[in-house]
This record gives sequence, C-alpha cells and structure tokens, in this order.
Amino acid sequence: MTQDREHVPSAASLAHQFCAQNSKASTLLLTAARDYAAARCLLLNHLVSGGLVMGAQAIEKFLKAYILLKRPTENIRRSKHFLVELLNKSDQLYPDLGMSQYLMMLKRYEEYYNNRYPDNNVALKAGMSSEEIFELDEFILFLNDNLSMPIEAQYSTGLYALVTFSLNGGTVTPWEEWIKMDNRAFAPRWPQIEADFLAVLKRLHPNAVAFSKEPSSP
Repeated sequence: MTQDREHVPSAASLAHQFCAQNSKASTLLLTAARDYAAARCLLLNHLVSGGLVMGAQAIEKFLKAYILLKRPTENIRRSKHFLVELLNKSDQLYPDLGMSQYLMMLKRYEEYYNNRYPDNNVALKAGMSSEEIFELDEFILFLNDNLSMPIEAQYSTGLYALVTFSLNGGTVTPWEEWIKMDNRAFAPRWPQIEADFLAVLKRLHPNAVAFSKEPSSP
C-alpha cells in the first residue's frame, strides 16, 4: 500500500504531462491569450481596426486549440483564418456548449480580419467600433471557462496563467494589465479565479508559500 502511494502522480506532474501531451494546444492558448491582451489594449485606446484584427487572431487560436484538445493530430493550418469554419468544427466537437450562438459575431470578425489590407477590402455590414470589446470579452471568457483540460493545466498556460502571474510574487505584466483593465466580463469572475489559483498553487506546490493572502481586485 505504501509503495502504491509513492507512485501516485502529483498534481504538478499530471499538469505537466497534460501540457506536454497537448503541447500544440497549450502553446496556442498562451499565444491566443497574448493576442487577446493586445486586442484589448488597442480597442481601449480606440485603435479599432488593429484591435479587431488582433481579436480575430485571438479567437482563431482559441478555436484551433479547442479542436486540437479533441483531435491532437488535426491539421489546423487548413482552416487558415476562416473563423466560421473553425466555429462550426468546434461546435460539432463540443455540441453541449452551443457555440453556434456566436455565429453572427464570428462572421463579423472574419470580415474585420479580411479588411486588414487596403487591397482586400470587403463591404462591412456593420461599422467597426471599440464597443466590440464587450462582446469579444464575453466570447473569450466563454471559451476559456469551457476548456476541456484539468484546472491545474489551465493555470499553467493560457489566459489564467497570464492574469494570475502577479499573485505568486511576480510583477504585473502588460498582458495581465490589459486583460483585466475595464473588463466587465472578467471582473465578476475574478474572486473565483483568484481562489481557484491559490487552491491550484497548493496542489502544484504543496510546500510553497503563496504570496497572495488577501482577496484583491482585478
């Protein structure tokens, strides 16, 4: 019995193993979270066209990570920047999430992305606006909340890793700052994200002392 206990994998090793086995998805999630931070920075500073292009890239990488978590060998390059195609494929793989509700939004973001070059302009059905940030925030948080991965792995890569970096004694990075700033979708979730982070930290590093002891504001 003692010998069996000694061979039970730790939470840290399981999280590391999951990220290693799903390295493509894990890397995409981290890049997607950084693109999302960049999109928010641009939109909050009224640099709308650039912000929406970065938002489209964040969505694209999140959806490709979703596909890879179900099908690690999928050739996601074939889908290129076709957000509607990626959404439909993800909706088929995760039918319980109801991703199709975001179809109209992704059609717009696909148009925004196609408009990034002046010689590739398409007629937009709606004007571009920094107000798009609110729907973008909701969709990104929806995707992040429903990731098919252990919570320990979620806090090791992607959005949660970026927004909790300072809780363990690190500095507030630009990624963390711009993701949290004036984020109406994120703010109500923050107390639970912070509590989950501290619980995960204990499981990953049971002998470490967490730097964050009191609840903080995003």
